[in-house]
This record gives sequence, C-alpha cells and structure tokens, in this order.
Amino acid sequence: MVGFEDSQKRIFAEKYNNHTGGLLYRCPAKVDKGFNFDYCVFIPNGINAQTSLLIQIPNYSASLKTTNIEEQINYEYEIFKGFKSHIHLCNNISKFPILYPLIPRKWDNVKKEEIFTHMLSSNALFCTDEQFSRIDIQIINMMDDLKERLEKNNINIDSKVIVEGFSATAKFANRFTLLHPEIVKLCIAGAIGGCLTLPIREIEKENLIYPVGIGNIKEITDKKIKEFKNVKQFYYQSIDDNIDAFISTTKTSYVPCNPGVIKKDDLKQLYNYLGRDMLNERFHNTKKIYAQEKVNATFKIYPSGGHSPLVAVEDITALFLQEVAK
Repeated sequence: MVGFEDSQKRIFAEKYNNHTGGLLYRCPAKVDKGFNFDYCVFIPNGINAQTSLLIQIPNYSASLKTTNIEEQINYEYEIFKGFKSHIHLCNNISKFPILYPLIPRKWDNVKKEEIFTHMLSSNALFCTDEQFSRIDIQIINMMDDLKERLEKNNINIDSKVIVEGFSATAKFANRFTLLHPEIVKLCIAGAIGGCLTLPIREIEKENLIYPVGIGNIKEITDKKIKEFKNVKQFYYQSIDDNIDAFISTTKTSYVPCNPGVIKKDDLKQLYNYLGRDMLNERFHNTKKIYAQEKVNATFKIYPSGGHSPLVAVEDITALFLQEVAK
C-alpha cells in the first residue's frame, strides 16, 4: 500500500481463530504532526472503500515491571501483532481499520506515582511533560495522519470514530468520548469498575472533580455535554469480576491504593456519591445518573465471565454490524 513506506509491515495472510487476516503497519511518531509515539494500524482483508475507524487503546499487563518507555512500547506492539485481541474477532465481518496507539505509562519520580495514561487519569490529562501531554489529542493527531495514509489507497474513513476499551482503557474510552464527542459515534467499554466520569459539574452543590465529574474541565462545554449524551454508548461488567482500581487502603479510608488512578479528594467524592461497592453500588448509581441525564447509553451485567472482554463478543460484534448497516 502506498503512504506506508516509512512503516514496519507485517502480513497476516492466513486466518487466525476464524477471523480474517490483513496488513499490520507500525507507523512512526511524528512530533511535527502532534504525536510523540508510534501507532499501529491493522487493515483487514476485504476492507470497504468507505468505512469507519476503530480505536483500541492499549493496556499492557501489570506484570510488565518496567519504567523503560521503549520496552513498554515494544511490549504493546508484540501484544497487538500477536493478533489475539477480542477486537479482531468482533471485527471479523465489519472489517474496520483498527488504530492502536503505542502509548506507554510514565512514572513520576517527584510525586512517586504512575501517570496512568491508559486510563486518562487526572494526572495524565493534566500532565505537563511535553512528551506525554494530552494523550487524547495526540491520538486525534494519529487519526489525521492515518486518514491521509488511507486516502492514498482510496480508503475513506468517516468523520466520527468508534472507541473501544476494556478495564483501564474502558475509562479512557469513556473520558475520550466526553472530551471529544463531536468525533465519536460509538463508545464501547467493558469492566468499567463501577466508575464512569459523570457528565455533570456538581452534585448537591459540590463541584465534582475529574475523573468523578467535569466540574474542573472547562473545555467540556454545554455543547459538548449535549453531543456526548447523543453518542451511542455500551458499558458492561461481569457479575463475578472483582477487579476494582478505585479501592482505598482500608474499608473505611479515602486513601486510594493507587494514587495514579484517582486522588484522595476525588475518591472521597466517588464513594460519597456513587458508593464504595463496585458492582452493587457504583455500577448501578452510575447507570442511574446516566439515565437521569438522558445519555444514550446501555449498561449490561453478564452473569459470569470474570475480568474478560470475551463475555461481550456477540454484543460488540452486533454493534459493529449496526454501524456497517447505516
């Protein structure tokens, strides 16, 4: 394909686990175009000339104990090129091109905490390090770069994208959609941990701080909130999934186990207004508030499946096919 001469190419000619092959390119970072990290794009065999772009945010395993940026990026690349993600299975018929940003996490030596880029936590959104600044906008710039490359091959993508995430990146997908609803047409997020960012600025006259709410995010205007409410959204959780990133050091404290995920004052708001219990309180209260705000969102709890996106493969596939049919 033309336009990818500067990229590493890997060919998936055969079928993997009953889904089609295609081309995988690793495209280099372009600081002059506003993105500081490489990204991957998978172009399925049989892709349509007019299609939608699917964005999947990486979430490397916590078992990878390194702060080395290159090691993280290469690890993410190895995962994606392994072609085992559920997203390929869900995309078998819809055949959307998949953008996979190779974005690492960063360790803050001053605050002694992880900057959780894959969750777009507050310390990631407000990060002042130029390399890691506004990861969400860097991804939009990757999209623009990819669009140019695809157009050279007579592949045109819609102006609005599909964003998909699981676990940590479920929060990223939700928060990205809140920040940029004008370019998102479908948001899919699994294992949400009973916590989505609420599209409101206050509860009981208390200013809700990101990532609990948007009281301190001036760029999320009333217009963006209205657009966000119209975006089609699907949020899911397995009833036996006990992975909770928003937990305190004790059952009674407001001190987060991982301050890179959420701050003490934010965790207090989260517990006070949505509840401590991930599934029985936070999931249901979040769903209730989204319904009250008339957000175009569907919430689903699966009876089993643990911490795995495979429980939702059929539903995600159906959502992709609905987009194809439009």
